[in-house]
Amino acid sequence: MADLILYHGGLTEPVCRAIPADQLDAYAKKAATLGKVPVSDADLSTVYRWGDGALTPLEGPMDSATFNRVLDESVIEYNGKKYAWTIPLSLPVTAELAKTLSAGQEVALVDKNDNIVATLEISDVFPWDKPRYLKSVYLTERTDHPGADMVLVNDADKDYLLGGKINVFPQPKNPAFGKYVLSPKEVRALIA
Repeated sequence: MADLILYHGGLTEPVCRAIPADQLDAYAKKAATLGKVPVSDADLSTVYRWGDGALTPLEGPMDSATFNRVLDESVIEYNGKKYAWTIPLSLPVTAELAKTLSAGQEVALVDKNDNIVATLEISDVFPWDKPRYLKSVYLTERTDHPGADMVLVNDADKDYLLGGKINVFPQPKNPAFGKYVLSPKEVRALIA
């Protein structure tokens, strides 16, 4: 048996936010009644990583306090300990949509085809200081790079961020990859 390092946050198991198979129908019915929040293809990838536990110990998008601590100190705190984390992760939304959302509200996250991919229990809706984000994450005030394009071009109309706890529907499998698409937990099981 291989000696494996612990999951981030000192955990022995990943924090998977995937909806259990036996609860999918109930979640789908509930999600269909919720307000919708669109996510970009780039953010959709992050949604699925929360679901499969790759972003352990996060349970979803960061609230403003966690987001700003990552910008300031490059750490997250989990169970009273600090762990390295250099890029804050929250979900961007337009100011118009942000005005309709509040902490305590649950929403359905939808992809570009309006398919429900997750539900989010919102804990925070906060302004996105894009220049500060870019300087902290990319260590430059220059904006002539792909990271700045993602923020300033692709998310040009999104000036607010959402934090909260996410519940993720299964990621559609690409038939070309089939059995080669594994969660972090499945990979560890293969090498343990």
